[in-house]
Amino acid sequence: MKSCVILVDNSNLFIEGMKFSAWDKGLVGGHDIEPTDTTWRLDFETLLEYLAEEAKRKGWQVELCSFSSAFNPRGKLAAAVDRVRLLDESFDLIGRYAISKVSQ
Repeated sequence: MKSCVILVDNSNLFIEGMKFSAWDKGLVGGHDIEPTDTTWRLDFETLLEYLAEEAKRKGWQVELCSFSSAFNPRGKLAAAVDRVRLLDESFDLIGRYAISKVSQ
């Protein structure tokens, strides 16, 4: 079975969304500052659910890689994917490895 990687860079998507919304509303920024619409919001869970459903419709397996605090394990997003891989321990190991290399 085919699989895919869906990578959503939340911070950049959010920043560019605020810029586009400001442009769409005709907001003006300051000197050398791009305008941003700080009221603009994006429902990341709905976006990720949609992307997972589209991938599954194509017959691809979908794995959610996330921190445990970033989603509800019994929610719609978790139900929309085939597997969930938690990143909490992985990043802890990376941090410990980096610190041990710096200490040497």
